[in-house]
Amino acid sequence: MHCYLCRSDIADLDVLHFDHVVPLSRGGAHSMGNIKPTHGTCNQRKHNKLLSELDWYQP
Repeated sequence: MHCYLCRSDIADLDVLHFDHVVPLSRGGAHSMGNIKPTHGTCNQRKHNKLLSELDWYQP
């Protein structure tokens, strides 16, 4: 499994988080299509921003 934000492997399940791509606070749905695996640190760094608002995200 890999982090959709940094593209690195998530080797340790202790650091596995699931992120709402479009945050709930920004109108995103709580659905499988809006949830992707991330590292905890990447998820915290993203916070409640949209991908287009992240200057460090490379699609």
